This record gives sequence, structure tokens and C-alpha cells, in this order.
Amino acid sequence: FLKRKEASLKEKWTDSNQNDMHEDSSVRRIAWVHTDFRRISGFANNFKSMNDVHRAYSLFDKVVCVSNEAQKGFQEVVGNTENVTTIYNFLPVDEVRRKAQQPPGIQVRKNKLHLVLVGRLLDAVKGQNRLIDVVARLYDEGKDISLALVGGGADEQKIRDKIVEKHAQDYVTMCGSQMNPYPFIREANLLVC
Repeated sequence: FLKRKEASLKEKWTDSNQNDMHEDSSVRRIAWVHTDFRRISGFANNFKSMNDVHRAYSLFDKVVCVSNEAQKGFQEVVGNTENVTTIYNFLPVDEVRRKAQQPPGIQVRKNKLHLVLVGRLLDAVKGQNRLIDVVARLYDEGKDISLALVGGGADEQKIRDKIVEKHAQDYVTMCGSQMNPYPFIREANLLVC
């Protein structure tokens, strides 16, 4: 169904880019949308106008969003390009179960209620600082709670600073990027998405 060639939006959209999209008609061009366009900014910086954004995505054979919310956000911001669909990320269940049985990459303090968040450390989109505020408040109220943040990203230092500000180093652990996040998830009482 899909050939190994991929087409993607280039950094600066020009008329020649549009022509490149139709160079080889045997190649299916698919754009994957992994985020909610209502919650991000800057994607339109590579285009002269929102009409150019709409036209660019219209040139793809399919625009595949990985969730219904991503599709709603795409259509609200970019508009209906008539080629949008949702296909949830595929998950190899047997492989995930096998990987979950391996030991975690680092030791994490696990209290009675252990929360785990796996993802990019990008506070404006993911809200990790707000989560740390909530966990710190619950801990200060006497709840036996802990949090592991698995992932890396642009706001890693900002999130480390928040942990220090809240004096949460004893119950909030920064695990960094992990090739295998599943052991951390296995240990969680609650996975925060």
C-alpha cells in the first residue's frame, strides 16, 4: 500500500514544492498529524498564508491523524481538505508485554500511588509543570504519591526547576529518554496521558 518513498512539507513552501509533489504519480503521499493543531503555534511560519497551509495538505493523497482530537484540531485550524482520516497508532501487543517484563533503565521511588507520564517534555503542550503542582499539593496534604516523568524534550530544565521549586525531588523522578518505557508503565498505578 505505501511505498518506501515519503513526501513531506518542506521548510519553505513555494510553487516549485507543489510541482515536486506530483513528480512521481506512483508514489502515495501521506502526511501524518501527531498533534492537535489547536494547541500548537509556529507550523504556519513556513507558509505565506493559511490558504497555503490548506493547499499544501490538500496535495497529499491522505492526511492521517493519529486520534480523533488531532483530526478535529487539524480540520478546525487548517480546514477540511477532503483527504483527512484517523488511524490510531499501531501497537504490537506481544512485543509491549515482553518489553514490560524487563527491568526499568533507572531506579524510581515508588509510593503507594505511583503515577507515570511518558512523552516529550514540552510543558506548553503536555502540562508537566501543572502535573508536578498537583502531585506536590497531594504530597503536602499527606498522600503517599510519587511521579516518574519518562522522556526528554525542550522543557527538561524548566521541569527540573519546577521539581526543585516544589521541593519534590524525593517523590518526583526525571527518568530521561528511555528506549523501553514499558517497565515504567508496568510499575504505574496510573498512567498520565
